[in-house]
Amino acid sequence: MATAAILEEQIINYYDACHRDFQFAWHLNSHLSMHYGYWSRRTSNLKEALQNLDRKVARVAQIKNHDLVLVAGCGVGGSAIYLAQNHSCRVEGITLSQKQVDFAINKALEYQVGDRTNFSVANYCNTPFAADTFDVVWAIESVCHAPEKDAFLQEAYRILKPGGRLIVVDFFYNHRNDSNQNNLMAKWASAVAIPQFEFFTDFLHKAHKVGFDGIKTKNITKNIRPSARRLYFLHYPAIICYKFLDLIGKGSELNVRNAMAALYQYQALKENLWSYQMLSAVK
Repeated sequence: MATAAILEEQIINYYDACHRDFQFAWHLNSHLSMHYGYWSRRTSNLKEALQNLDRKVARVAQIKNHDLVLVAGCGVGGSAIYLAQNHSCRVEGITLSQKQVDFAINKALEYQVGDRTNFSVANYCNTPFAADTFDVVWAIESVCHAPEKDAFLQEAYRILKPGGRLIVVDFFYNHRNDSNQNNLMAKWASAVAIPQFEFFTDFLHKAHKVGFDGIKTKNITKNIRPSARRLYFLHYPAIICYKFLDLIGKGSELNVRNAMAALYQYQALKENLWSYQMLSAVK
C-alpha cells in the first residue's frame, strides 16, 4: 500500500500535469472552479452551473460575513474567491499543489479579494491551524483524495469552533461487492489520484463517530449529469490530442489517463455506481 507521502506526490503530480486539461475543459482563467457545478432547468452554461453550486453550498453552510472559512482542498481558488466576493467573509484555502496556490493568489488579487483570502500548501488531514479556529470547513470534491476519510473528519472537527459547520460535496460509491471495488470505479480512481471512493453510508457513520451532529444530506446527482456528459464528450478529442503529442515525444501518461477518466466516470454514472452527495453537519 502506498505511503501518505507517495499519495500526496501522486495528487500533486496529477493536478499539476493536468492543469492545462482543466484549463481547456473548464476554462479556469474565467470560471476559476474545477468542480461539477449544479445544473437546473434555468442553467444555460457551465459558468452558471459552477456559480450555482458555490451559491447553494454557501446557503446550506449558512455563510455569514463575520465567518472564517477553511476551503479544504481549494484547487485554483474559485470557491474561496466566490465566498470573499459575495459574502465578505475571510477565507483560508489550502491545497497540496504550490502551482494551484500561486494561481489562486493571482486570481484573488485580480478579483480584488486578496485582503480577505489566504492560500497555502497544507494537507487537510493534518493542518497547521489551532483547535477551534474556523466557523466553517468547506470541501467540494476534495475529500475523495483522502486515503482515510475519517482522518479528514477528525481534523475538521478539531479545527472547527464549537457550533462550527462542516460542508462536504463529493463523489461516493453506491454499491458494495466482494472486492469492494467495481472495475470502472477503480480505473477512474487510479486515473485521478483517488486512493479509493468511500461508501456514503460509511462516511455518514464516520462523521457521527467523530462527533458531528445535525447531519443533513442531499443527493444532487441529477444536477451534475450535464457536467459528467460534457467530460465524456471532451474525452474523445483529448485522447487524440495526447496520443499525437505522445508520438512526437511531448505527451504525458497523466494527461492520457485523465482523458480516460472522463470516459470512466460517465460510464460508471450510467451504471449507477456512484452518486454526488452534499452533507452538512455541526460540531
